[in-house]
Amino acid sequence: MGQASLAEALLPAGAGSNRRLDRILGLIDWSPMERLLAPLRAPTGRPGYPPLALFRALLLAQWYQLSDPGLEEALADRLSFRRLCGFGLDDGTPDETTLCRFRAALAERGLAKALFAELNRQLDAKGLVLKAGTLIDATLVEAAVARPPRSEGEVSTKDPEAGFTRRGQRSFFGFRAHVAVDLGSDLIRDAVLTGADVGDSLAADALVQGNEAAVFMDKAYDSAARREALAEAGIVDAIMHRGHARRPLAAWRLWMNTTLAPRMNTTLAPSAAKSSAPSAR
Repeated sequence: MGQASLAEALLPAGAGSNRRLDRILGLIDWSPMERLLAPLRAPTGRPGYPPLALFRALLLAQWYQLSDPGLEEALADRLSFRRLCGFGLDDGTPDETTLCRFRAALAERGLAKALFAELNRQLDAKGLVLKAGTLIDATLVEAAVARPPRSEGEVSTKDPEAGFTRRGQRSFFGFRAHVAVDLGSDLIRDAVLTGADVGDSLAADALVQGNEAAVFMDKAYDSAARREALAEAGIVDAIMHRGHARRPLAAWRLWMNTTLAPRMNTTLAPSAAKSSAPSAR
């Protein structure tokens, strides 16, 4: 896997190049992560894939906000994605079920946190993590299995960690990815994957790194207790304010929300997610 083929030799120079992904590929020493993944057998099914290749694929899903079906499609037709994972043009690529099983295997063995810690250690050692602030937000990720029928309740036997929530007027079944992004570098410092039924605010406190100058969150995270905890830790509170029907926001709070909104709108933008690792807690 990853060996150059005749088809690749015939491609024009620079075909499928992605400067950012090429830089990440050369910047990171992947050998510690490969050692961490060594005990992990590739998921059964069609066909077997190196664990490091699957781990890199999950990184791509996080960086580009891809669901498992979306990642399967991207790996099948994007040369830059295949190159980062080590898949040649003649190699098969994992389907969504394989990706889902691999993610579950990482969580079951507690490997996700160790892999992510190693990735962050290397980025921090290279001075890429600025720590000027952490932007915390969450996004929904669709489950790779069919939602359970109502007769079986709200738990899927194929993926019991997935949960239900509502997105607008529609019911959604899957997961919620809670992400902490380093302000300025746009590197993802931490990520927690929960069922979709776990609200944004419930996982937020675990994403505060403790060594950042400020923490940015949207109004869904507004909490007096959270603001007090940040103040006690000496971290600037940059949480947007949530209004109430009987208690409209003061003018200065409205101004603060207007100032913070553009920054929060870019928290989970694909171009911003330059480095992350999936973590299930």
